Amino acid sequence: MEWKNWHEDHDVEVKIGSAKKSIQGTPAVVAWKKGLLHVFVRGAGTDTSIYHGTYNDSASTKWTWEALAATQPAGGLTSIAATSWGDDRIDLFARGTTNKKIYHCAWLGPYKWETQWKAVLDGATDYAPAASSWGDGRLDVFVHTLDHHTSNLNYAGSAWSKEWLNVGGYGATLDGAPASAASGPKRVDLFARETSSRKHLLHSFYDGTEYDKADAAKQKTFAWVNPDESKASGAMKDESQTIAGDVAACSSPLGDGRVDVFACNSANRLLHREFKNDHWTNKWEDLGGTNTKHIIAGDPAAVAWYVPGIGPGTGWTRFDCFAVGANNVLKHISWP
Repeated sequence: MEWKNWHEDHDVEVKIGSAKKSIQGTPAVVAWKKGLLHVFVRGAGTDTSIYHGTYNDSASTKWTWEALAATQPAGGLTSIAATSWGDDRIDLFARGTTNKKIYHCAWLGPYKWETQWKAVLDGATDYAPAASSWGDGRLDVFVHTLDHHTSNLNYAGSAWSKEWLNVGGYGATLDGAPASAASGPKRVDLFARETSSRKHLLHSFYDGTEYDKADAAKQKTFAWVNPDESKASGAMKDESQTIAGDVAACSSPLGDGRVDVFACNSANRLLHREFKNDHWTNKWEDLGGTNTKHIIAGDPAAVAWYVPGIGPGTGWTRFDCFAVGANNVLKHISWP
């Protein structure tokens, strides 16, 4: 599928009252219901505030912003991830700037954020966490650990798992943060960039069971795989696209096993490809065309939500992508 006719939003101003805020890093975004998105960004430079923007597609004033009041750990936070298992619930995760631990803060609704960011467990990472939810009351958090493994912490209705579970990563060194998307019950697809001069996309998945490095079958199942490498005439054929920075992934609101993946190339142009029911349906496609508005300075974030049509079977899936631009403002495009 070739994506054309991306709709442009002007650069989004993050404003608290009349004060404009500069931002940095990678945004995080979740969708609750038709046309209602929640976007999270971090202040730039010495501004360690985390700002929450609510985007209402049907309102005349589409954006409203607030600074989260929850108390942060000493040194502040960076690298935000967000997920939601349903309306009136948002779970945020971020990395401690100083101690590199993963912290959590939740919107418990209505109109109620937790008052403090809390460390979820010991452990450290140099990279942003990834978060997803495949059902009511379920959370899965993934990190790329300092010893190059991929670890999972999950919440199942009432309590967090007692320890980080090793879910793979042996034999592959990842460069940067993973991205995760829940494509169905007990199924989370994971994506990351490969370490090496090639910087290609890698894919794995998690099905709720613990990885065991002594189990050869599980080693193969949970292996990080380059989807663009294949055997041809006995030799390895590589048709990979070099990507720059961390990738983003979002699952279809229809629960049809579809995941859309976004990344930037070396020219900071936005790329896209689709993964559905264990198959890649296309190669990387450049979404930028000749439009310089699609040149972004940071890594993307993406979300998908369902737009109902007038009659049965006439609805469609809408995608919204966000990134920080070179001028430290939020960029937003949507399709269709």
